[in-house]
Amino acid sequence: MVTATQPKTAATATRPPQLLSWQVKVTTALQAAPDCWVALPGGRYSGKSLLAAILVLRAMDSHGPAFRGVIARESLKGGEKLLALVHGLLRWYSKGKAKFQKVERRWTLPNGATLTFEQLGDSRSQDKLQGGDYSFLLVDDCGLVDQKLVRRVTTNLRTTAPGVHPQLVVTLNPGDRYSAAWAPLVRVRVRGDLTPVTSPDWSGQRWIIAHSSIFDNTSLTRDQREAYIRLLKADAYGRPHLEAQQIEGSWDASGGGLFSGIDLAPARLPDPTPGGSGAHLWNGQLPRPLPGAEVFLAMDWGGTVPTWCGLFWLVPQTLVIDGVRIAPDSLVLLDEVHTAMTLPSGELDPERSTGLATTREVAVMVGAMVRRWGVLMALIPLRNRVLDAAAFAQTGSSQGSIGEELGRAGLVMTPSPKGDRVSGFNLIAERFHRCNSGAPGLYAATGCRYYWTSLLAVSPHPTRQGDCTGPDHALDATAYLCRALAGGVGMTSGPRWR
Repeated sequence: MVTATQPKTAATATRPPQLLSWQVKVTTALQAAPDCWVALPGGRYSGKSLLAAILVLRAMDSHGPAFRGVIARESLKGGEKLLALVHGLLRWYSKGKAKFQKVERRWTLPNGATLTFEQLGDSRSQDKLQGGDYSFLLVDDCGLVDQKLVRRVTTNLRTTAPGVHPQLVVTLNPGDRYSAAWAPLVRVRVRGDLTPVTSPDWSGQRWIIAHSSIFDNTSLTRDQREAYIRLLKADAYGRPHLEAQQIEGSWDASGGGLFSGIDLAPARLPDPTPGGSGAHLWNGQLPRPLPGAEVFLAMDWGGTVPTWCGLFWLVPQTLVIDGVRIAPDSLVLLDEVHTAMTLPSGELDPERSTGLATTREVAVMVGAMVRRWGVLMALIPLRNRVLDAAAFAQTGSSQGSIGEELGRAGLVMTPSPKGDRVSGFNLIAERFHRCNSGAPGLYAATGCRYYWTSLLAVSPHPTRQGDCTGPDHALDATAYLCRALAGGVGMTSGPRWR
């Protein structure tokens, strides 16, 4: 049997669990809507995992032998605390009669309900769960798990038992590797609103979304809460966006992700697309057609993840757009093409590609984007077209390389300069810092949806200083271009700076 010291709000073999007030409200809402799935997004130490474990126990009690449940996490090592928490609850509920098979990590209650603890971190671990019939699935710290894996496992949520609604429960922290994929769902409801929402992105499945933060964990004393907040602030290291994520459980899209210490508001420019709502704010300062020598293309080839290509303008003289002063030699992202999936709700999924675009189709899309700005592809110098160097390797293509395939389709590109990712991100950060300061900055039109969606979704890497995790395709392509402009090594025509 597993033994562990339980948290203050957890059950022991003799004492029932003590629910917090926000947790009681969630269980009450679920009683009124038992067909709903449950998302528990929040900050650190809010009580999400305890509530999720309570929901497991309630379903085991209600469904008896019809209950076949799975608790899954990205890693088994990271789930040891949850394992001990669940074990304490089941010991209390069964008065010590629950059987636990340690090797299989399986509990069996006297009423016949069974629950297993599994890893869900990659396709191999997902395959182990495929083909089973489950009535309940809890994915803890779901932002660490590729959402594609979660969706596949949910196809096993099925039962013929009368009155049993197969259920998915997820706990989520903002800023984790795959949290961006859950943002369109969790942002539908604000804190305290437990009204079920029907999600078109989940085929009409109804969800209860319950936000929480450390301030909702009333089992903590004031001193305990403040002490833990100090630790979270130290971990955030002065990054207000990260503090808001960990302490307040903020999913605010206006945060800066990897660049959370930078005010990105000056970098947002109105959409200059002809006929667009912001075109009039450019007041004729954007030449039509754009001179080919001032146009740059930056692409990151995705394959199974989204491919992205941006059209940048290297500004030749000072502009003032909607009150923002743009210095000469600034980069302005005017337009983009991508292969990201559009969800039924209309939101972009920055992590998932449609998987349908061939090199020829991407070349056609990029060509159409260039023509939208009155530019002939032939007038854009080859050194102004940057594609990740990996796309020129003799892999990923049956006809030489992805780069060669694009070239045969009419989109000839130049391999990106050599250099590590962090140096490229530093160049991006420098340009962001210089926005509206009289020095060359980096700007992007608000119409570039994928760029802004993904830029704000990437998070600092937990172990590699200056690196990131998340949908980094547009960010990587921008880094290639910034390195090239800075005179990156490996360019066929040398530095591109004026």
